[in-house]
Amino acid sequence: MLEDIVRNHVEDRQGRIEKRYHQRKRGKQAKPVGEYIHNVSLEELREQHTEDINAGNKAQQRLQLRNLRSFVIRQMKEIRDEWQKKKEVIVNGVKKRLQFKQWLEHTGKDVKYASYDASRAEIRSQLNKKEDFFMIDTQLAPEAREAIRKARFADKPLSSADLSRLLCSDDTVDFTLTQAPADQDEDEDNDLSDEDDLKMPSSPPCLLDRESSLPTIPLTPCLPQHHSRYDDAFINRMIEEAEALEATQALYDKQ
Repeated sequence: MLEDIVRNHVEDRQGRIEKRYHQRKRGKQAKPVGEYIHNVSLEELREQHTEDINAGNKAQQRLQLRNLRSFVIRQMKEIRDEWQKKKEVIVNGVKKRLQFKQWLEHTGKDVKYASYDASRAEIRSQLNKKEDFFMIDTQLAPEAREAIRKARFADKPLSSADLSRLLCSDDTVDFTLTQAPADQDEDEDNDLSDEDDLKMPSSPPCLLDRESSLPTIPLTPCLPQHHSRYDDAFINRMIEEAEALEATQALYDKQ
């Protein structure tokens, strides 16, 4: 009983899976357009067929040239082998060992061997010949030269910008190239009066070098000036001491 239940469950599950797998997928039917990847015109098919035929013809021609070169090399090798076997010949009743060129002239095979050699050189040049796939032109086109010339005389971004819409602007720009004085950035609270300042003596000023147009840096720079400020209590105390000294001096004078 339990086995039947399990078997029925497995068969039902497999049947539902197969039914779902074979179910037609819903969706819209694809329609080819002009840029469709599988949309090929008859003219393109003809061009592709022509290219395949030309490529096959070139491969066949190269194969025939290689076979002809092999035949020529074999014929030349046979002539040399014959010379190796028959180097010694009788000339005017005298037995001589001839060189290869002399043996060709003696046997009359010099013209035949020369034709084989010329054919081999011609076939080799045809096999080594390469097609020019592309050519690089390093010269600029007239349009590019004209564009470069116009760009040289065109308005710069800063000069062509409209600055009249800025606040407090009269469409002009001022550039300050000089350094601001050192006393301009100091706080007004740090200003000292002449009465409260205590200045230290400094070194003599630096003189210009007569031989050079630019000032030279002194070996001993000027000492920095130290400023000290006395508070009101200290000043009042000094005034009281001065008055006391004056009173004491007056008493001595009376005595």
